[in-house]
Amino acid sequence: MCAVARLPIETFVAPTRAPLFALKDITPRFAGVTVLDDVSLDLHAGEVHMPMGENGAGKSTLMKVPCGAYRSDSGSLDADGRPVTVSSAADARRLEVAVIFQEYSLVPHLDLDTRRMVAGLGIAQQQMVEIAKAFS
Repeated sequence: MCAVARLPIETFVAPTRAPLFALKDITPRFAGVTVLDDVSLDLHAGEVHMPMGENGAGKSTLMKVPCGAYRSDSGSLDADGRPVTVSSAADARRLEVAVIFQEYSLVPHLDLDTRRMVAGLGIAQQQMVEIAKAFS
């Protein structure tokens, strides 16, 4: 039998400075349907975040807001304590925002010869390529 204690996040992270990037009260709606309601997240230097939840919980939707794929109908984004607008992937890159998604986007954008070469990569290798893309 294994017991797991639930510790508050402050046990692991005790930020002393303002967040590098903050999502505040994010509420995207699609066709009038609220898919996330007032979600906030502070990102501090040196942190890695891995949203977890069931399918349809809104993890990807939330992450697509700071990378410019989706816009929030309300709420705000801050970088270094100042409000910013992220309307595109180019805006996100300028702010040094990178999101590594669970679904790999490596193959669909490559030419046929490169796709054949990539076809032999395993899941872990594809994930490493996604991480490298985020840092490039």
